[in-house]
Amino acid sequence: MLTRRFGAAENDCTDAIALDPTYVKAYIRRGTARQKLKKLQGALDDYSQVMKIDPDNKVAQRSVIQLEQVFTWLSQRGTADNPRKIAAARLPNHFYSLPIGKVIYT
Repeated sequence: MLTRRFGAAENDCTDAIALDPTYVKAYIRRGTARQKLKKLQGALDDYSQVMKIDPDNKVAQRSVIQLEQVFTWLSQRGTADNPRKIAAARLPNHFYSLPIGKVIYT
C-alpha cells in the first residue's frame, strides 16, 4: 500500500482472506485500504471481524472507534446511509492525515 494502490491492496487482501479467514493482518490491511477508498462500512466490517478473531487487537479497537465517530459525523450531515454520498463527502482533512486507528473526534 505504500504505492497508494488501495484498490489492488483491497483485492490482494480479499484473496488472502479467502485462503485463511483468520488472517488478522489481511483484515487490518484491507480495512485500511477501504478507509482510503472511502468504503467506510467495509472497513468497519473488516475491523469488526478482527475484533471477533482477536478481541485484544489495539489497531482494530481504535479503528472501530474512529469509524463509528466518522459515521456519527456523516449522519449529522445526512450522508451516513448513502454510500454514494459517503464517497462524495469531504471528510475532515485530519481523518486522512492521522495514522489508522487513532481516535479523531472526542
